Amino acid sequence: MFVLEAFPFIVMIISISLAIITRKIIWVYFSIGAIICEFLNKIEKQSIKLISKNKIFERPNPPKHGCGWFHKKQSANTYGFPSGHAQFCGFFSIFWTLFLLKEKSKYNFVLLFIIWLLSISVIIDRIYIGCHNFIQVLVGFLLGNIYGFLCYYVYTNR
Repeated sequence: MFVLEAFPFIVMIISISLAIITRKIIWVYFSIGAIICEFLNKIEKQSIKLISKNKIFERPNPPKHGCGWFHKKQSANTYGFPSGHAQFCGFFSIFWTLFLLKEKSKYNFVLLFIIWLLSISVIIDRIYIGCHNFIQVLVGFLLGNIYGFLCYYVYTNR
């Protein structure tokens, strides 16, 4: 399960590396968009924490080891709304789906299948291990879709 937990971090390292190595603008837009998406998630969580004390926004049953690679000792009353992992997966899935649908390659179907399989696996894992409930991952995924679409729109209209 480590790979699923570290998925956003691994993708960020790879995409930033590819942006530097290949100097292709698509990787730069994806990397910057993903960083902005993560930053927006932190703002969303802090805003929700200030506005509401509703239990739906708290983590349902976080495991003893914590709910994130960098959050090993989280208490049960930390906020998980919206899910940062699901938001990143939504961003990742939509951005690359839109890109691959415009590309002409016989491998696009395989790539799209892998992208969506990884994203859905991460989302299911977040619910399964008790870090998030269904609403938290759904809202996170939908917000990520919006951010991914906006980032791709900016990329195509530069």
